[in-house]
Amino acid sequence: MSEWITRENVEVLNVFRKIPSNHNQYLIQLRMPEPDKPLGESRHTINIWESDLKGQLEGVLDGTRERSYLAYGNQDIDFYKNKEGKFTIRHSPYEGLNLVLILAGGQFEKLVEELSVDAPCPSLATLQSEGEEFESPRENNILSENEIELLEYMDYQVMNNGMHGWFGNRSYEKINELVGILNKRSTALDQKVASIFIKATIAGVGYFQHKESAFIPEIKELFDKYEEEINECGKQYQQVSKDFMKSYGLEDYGTKFSKNIRS
Repeated sequence: MSEWITRENVEVLNVFRKIPSNHNQYLIQLRMPEPDKPLGESRHTINIWESDLKGQLEGVLDGTRERSYLAYGNQDIDFYKNKEGKFTIRHSPYEGLNLVLILAGGQFEKLVEELSVDAPCPSLATLQSEGEEFESPRENNILSENEIELLEYMDYQVMNNGMHGWFGNRSYEKINELVGILNKRSTALDQKVASIFIKATIAGVGYFQHKESAFIPEIKELFDKYEEEINECGKQYQQVSKDFMKSYGLEDYGTKFSKNIRS
């Protein structure tokens, strides 16, 4: 099940470009109004490899192209005009999340113009350390002590007990509270983590509902599917745990455990 998040009046903040040996790399930084957030805005970075991005977007701008669609691994990027005639970027940074970013007036033209400028292209890690995109420790002050404790509790449950243990320990009862915390900052990484836990909760409910009847072949097939989904959610969280917790200025349980082993 895919989640769609729409933001309007999005502005182009910066466009960086560099030229490796055989293809161009672009980093496009966008700024989105977020009146409910302490900073009044959030930022999002799109990383693109495309030899003629400027030419493709010029075609969208002058109407000779309906859209410019790009795909890299699990990432999809689509530039087009929506039904209201507004230039729009649909960015799916990973499977299950679609960000529909409707640009403010004049911003698509600005994007095309700035693609001609050979501005130094920093790494994503550099952008994130400067408070951009989805890893922004400077926003930690939006969380209370109880909310920080919940993030640490969820991280511990999954990393120490696995996603099966997380569900078996009834940690899913706090899923609404967790999603509420992540929606405060509502960045791509927050949405990814929220999606993982929501999927794990849905799969866990199905798993335990069918557990007693798993001896029936038809139900066993469904039961195995739920179990596979739970395991996959656990693997997905393990992959992002360190970056996610670090983005809030916190230490993930896996790192804590490794330190204790060495000490």
